[in-house]
Amino acid sequence: MQRDFLHVFEYPLLLQCQSGGIPMKMQEVRQIAKKWGVDIKVGRSKQDIIRDIQVKEGYSPCYRTKEECEYNCLWKPDCLNP
Repeated sequence: MQRDFLHVFEYPLLLQCQSGGIPMKMQEVRQIAKKWGVDIKVGRSKQDIIRDIQVKEGYSPCYRTKEECEYNCLWKPDCLNP
């Protein structure tokens, strides 16, 4: 499965966030989570939701666990900016 290829077709508007280094807003994260069938109930943290999405995408749930990242995923700008 080509993960980056999937992002291009699933989230074309949100790729602006990836390329521009702008962190995603929670509303954007929830929209993506809904598409993947991830629980978005009130009280869940952005971090937890993104990690669940990463698992559904086929990535390890590594959001905010590393200082450097070799993946070019949708979450990278958010992940590496504290």
